Amino acid sequence: MRAGRLAIRPDWLLAAVGLAGLVVAVALRPSDAAAAAAQDWSPFVLVAGLLLIGLVADDDGLFAAAGSRLAAATRSGTLLFAGSVLLVSIVTATLNLDTSVAFLTPVLVHTARSRGEGEPAFIAVAVAALAITGGAQQ
Repeated sequence: MRAGRLAIRPDWLLAAVGLAGLVVAVALRPSDAAAAAAQDWSPFVLVAGLLLIGLVADDDGLFAAAGSRLAAATRSGTLLFAGSVLLVSIVTATLNLDTSVAFLTPVLVHTARSRGEGEPAFIAVAVAALAITGGAQQ
């Protein structure tokens, strides 16, 4: 690659084209866009979509990077637990509990690997954090 030349990644180009298409579609037919957004989707479609997004995020290294940063940011186990509960609470309040389970469990597993500790302990932390926030959502 020559100096001064910007490399265009195909995945970012595809995302930009998709976003541009979304903007054009909403601008041209806002009522149809609103109707599409308001429709009910079956739980299978939603879970399949979450799994596909999670697969792409894992391939891009997002979970590993987030887990490494969380492990580096917290030295104390108590602080890590409090930070994990806070993170799960924010994601659950912003999105939903299913998203928290799908996306934060891999982050906590990578956190355990980054700290060199056993994964079962962090899975227990994830379950406890999800139980705490899931109970508040009911």
